[in-house]
Amino acid sequence: MSLPNYKPSDKLPEGHYRFTISKPPEKRKTGNDKIFIRFYFTAHDSTGETQNHMEGFFPWTSRYGDLLLALGGEKDEKGEVHLSGFDEDDLVGKRVRADIEHEADQNDTQKTWARMINIKSMAADPDNNVQDDEVPF
Repeated sequence: MSLPNYKPSDKLPEGHYRFTISKPPEKRKTGNDKIFIRFYFTAHDSTGETQNHMEGFFPWTSRYGDLLLALGGEKDEKGEVHLSGFDEDDLVGKRVRADIEHEADQNDTQKTWARMINIKSMAADPDNNVQDDEVPF
């Protein structure tokens, strides 16, 4: 099944999703020369519906560190997270689970962004249907 092309106006509703990296991430520069990394995902909701999701991460944010940890990264002695042994192409097909929350734009209060939060490894949820806090013992 092919997904429609991503449009920035197509933001995911708030909720819990499984995300699969669908394209290699890209390093980009903002207008003020800050580097961010753009990731392309296929989002899967609890009903099996899929939707494209693109998200940019600034490398110094905790969300970016959480994503790298969920993909198998490790913290160094300074507490910085690194994803060693992978190049961008190796990340295609890797999966994580996360929640989407809508965050207001800092410059335009009429605009919101769908942001990934609570990013966790799929290894902690191998069957994709039982969450850690739902285990009855």
